[in-house]
Amino acid sequence: MTDAELWTFDRFEEGRAAPAVEVVLDAAKRAEWEAVFGTPGALPSRGLLAVAMTQGFIGAFQPRPRGNVHAGQVLDYTGVRPAWGDTLSVTVACAAREVKKGRNWIDFRAELRCRDELVLTGTYRIIWAA
Repeated sequence: MTDAELWTFDRFEEGRAAPAVEVVLDAAKRAEWEAVFGTPGALPSRGLLAVAMTQGFIGAFQPRPRGNVHAGQVLDYTGVRPAWGDTLSVTVACAAREVKKGRNWIDFRAELRCRDELVLTGTYRIIWAA
């Protein structure tokens, strides 16, 4: 992999969103969740929705440099509850970027939707390695 292929700090533009990433709440995802946390409820839990949004966030900007640091996140649930079998759509945009004390800080804004309804919003604060 060359540096030109990597998502480097300089490639991010404030306000620019990556293409949406789909995450399916299928039988495989349910089985993975059950293997770790036990039998899930009739509807996916808020924890699983946070994992789904993070999966979309990670998938939005690939390939990534090694060494990124997840410095923080804030999540806000709307109360909309997807069902098992639903397809979720995650969109991620660069909200802000700055170099502070020699480190590349990026704030990302993410939205998770199901059937065009907003389920979850979040902000991820990342120290970007390259």
